[in-house]
Amino acid sequence: MASDISKVKQSPRQYRHGQKPNWRVVLDAVLALGRPVTVAEVGDYIVKRIPKFSLSNLGPNLSVLSVNCSSRGHHAVNRAPRRTNTGNKYDRLIRIGHGPGVRFTKYIPEIHGVWELVDIGEKSLRPRLFCSANSVRLDEAREAATSTGMFDPKDNDDARRRIIATIVQREGQPKFRKDLLDAYLGACVITGCTVASLLEAAHIVPYRGPHTNVVENGLLLRADIHRLFDLHMLRIDPFTRTVHLCDELRKSEYGNLEGIRLREPKDPSMLPLQDVLEERDIQCLSMGQFELDATRPDK
Repeated sequence: MASDISKVKQSPRQYRHGQKPNWRVVLDAVLALGRPVTVAEVGDYIVKRIPKFSLSNLGPNLSVLSVNCSSRGHHAVNRAPRRTNTGNKYDRLIRIGHGPGVRFTKYIPEIHGVWELVDIGEKSLRPRLFCSANSVRLDEAREAATSTGMFDPKDNDDARRRIIATIVQREGQPKFRKDLLDAYLGACVITGCTVASLLEAAHIVPYRGPHTNVVENGLLLRADIHRLFDLHMLRIDPFTRTVHLCDELRKSEYGNLEGIRLREPKDPSMLPLQDVLEERDIQCLSMGQFELDATRPDK
């Protein structure tokens, strides 16, 4: 009898669709698709493999798993406050946008930052961005710079060289910057600033070799705007080429930039490529600092 009991205890738990709970089936589908996907795409993927799978709880399962979904605190497994850097098995996805175009993709703390479930009263929890990935990286870089003696006030010549090298690095590769200055007639595409020493060459998608140093993958930006762009605090709608700010910037002195349309290059053939703008936009939206306009066209 003892042997029989032991066998029962060791046998894997059986769920409706095998040895995986529904939430795990949903998670595996999103991960297998390997890109930001809609609810419909997740459902289609699952049903092709498990025809009898009920899609009635597909939305709730996605919300349970999405670190930035406002309704995830309604589910029993998410009733206790926590942060997403604690290894909880349900902190696996991130939601991009809302409304008809909402998509889901794998949650990566190094990209999407650390989120937390916080008590907002009346026994309700809501997700909140605790620390952006950029904040973590900047703090680490500052600490590394200080610990390695990068800032040495006693070595004036070395300090000057470092400052100049940093400025040149920020400006971008010389030819890439020169081409952008020429294409946009020496003006920042967002602010219109024409002070050449403040203008930098920004890649829309990151530098991946010389082939990415083309005007169609670049923006001429004022230095401070370039930094905000790198920190994903502003995004450019790939369909209208208008600027949208994160909440923090909207409430700041940069608020007047909301809704500005990018300046166009002197030659229309030099406009930013649609696919690179879309790639960049997906990355910005996945950071969790923006909400996707429900009226935006969805591919």
